Amino acid sequence: MDFIFRKMKESDWQGIYDVELSAFGGGFSKYFVKMAPIFFGINSFVVEYQTKIVGYSLGVIPNGQLEEGWIMSAGIEPKHQGKGLGKKLLNMTIDALKKNGAKRILLTVSPDNQVAKSTYEKRGFKEFTFIKDYYGEGEDRIVMQLR
Repeated sequence: MDFIFRKMKESDWQGIYDVELSAFGGGFSKYFVKMAPIFFGINSFVVEYQTKIVGYSLGVIPNGQLEEGWIMSAGIEPKHQGKGLGKKLLNMTIDALKKNGAKRILLTVSPDNQVAKSTYEKRGFKEFTFIKDYYGEGEDRIVMQLR
């Protein structure tokens, strides 16, 4: 299988939204997904298979916190999970964030998502804190960091 990894661009928004729906059942609004490549594209990537976006990773350096980067979201279509695509996107995003000044990289992960948590730990992320109801009632998250 030939997968193509590249920087995210504005025209990718629908493909990213489709991955978001298939991987997570939703989450971000169409408006946010449409704007994400415009505002965050410098640190964000997609992976394509047969011209279709099958995964993405969204990296952000928050305003005023130039040494801190966040991986806001990353997703792979379920039928393409387990092929190392997420790991490659994660590494590309980390490299871009570091290149653009981030000395510390943070992300959130559901305590129930052991596959993602294990992937992040293998890459060097460590649990930083636990926040109950981070995304609302019943939506707890572990904040992980990489230095």
